[in-house]
Amino acid sequence: MVDGPSLHVKQLNSSRLRSCFAECSTEGPELPAAAHVRAEALGRLDGLTSLGHDVVNLFLHLRRALFALSLARLEQVRNAKGAVPTQELRRELQVTMQKYAPVYRNSEELAKGKDLVADLMKKYKDVGVSDRSMIWNTDLIETLELQNLLIQGAHTMFSAEARKESRGAHARDDFSERDDGVWMKHTLSYQAYPSDPVKLDYRPVHFYTLDEADCATVPPAKRVY
Repeated sequence: MVDGPSLHVKQLNSSRLRSCFAECSTEGPELPAAAHVRAEALGRLDGLTSLGHDVVNLFLHLRRALFALSLARLEQVRNAKGAVPTQELRRELQVTMQKYAPVYRNSEELAKGKDLVADLMKKYKDVGVSDRSMIWNTDLIETLELQNLLIQGAHTMFSAEARKESRGAHARDDFSERDDGVWMKHTLSYQAYPSDPVKLDYRPVHFYTLDEADCATVPPAKRVY
C-alpha cells in the first residue's frame, strides 16, 4: 500500500506464500511459527519484486544510506566531548516541559516554553559523553535518548502553542472549548535533529472508514466526565 488506502500493489506473487501456509497446517504445532516468519519475509520480497527492480534497488540504497547515517550519529554522540552533562540537560528539559506545557496550558506559558526548548536544543551540541565503550554504555544510551526527548519536547511545545483550542488531553485555559471549524485537523510536525527548526503542517481528518457498511464512522463528540 503506497500513499494512503487508494493505491495498492497488484499482481503479488503468492505461490511461495501458499507453500508456507500449507507448511503451517501440515508440519505440526512445533513449526508453524517458523513457517509464518518465512511467509512474512517472502511476502515482503515478492511485494518489492512486483514493484520492479528499479524500486527495489532504490529501497536497498535508502536502507544502506539510513544505516550509514545511524552509525555516524552513534559515533558522533559516543565521541562527544562537550562540557554539558547529559543528566543536566535532561533535567532542564523535564522542568521546562512540566512548567510550561502542563496539563492546563495557556498562550503566555507556551510561548515562553517554545523559546526555552529552542535554547535547550541548541545546547545539545555541547553535550559530553564520558564513557567511550561499546558494552553496556548507559551514558551513550541516555545521550541518544536525550536527543529524541528534545525533539519530542519541541514538537509537543510548538504544536500545543499553535493549536488555539482545547481538545482531548490538550486543555487550554485561554481557549477552553473545541473549535471544529478551524482545528478539526491533524497536526504534522517536522524536525530531524535538535539543531533544526520545528516546522508545522496540517492534514484533514477523514470522516470515513475503509468499509462503512462493516464499520461506520464514529462522529466526534465532546469529552465530558
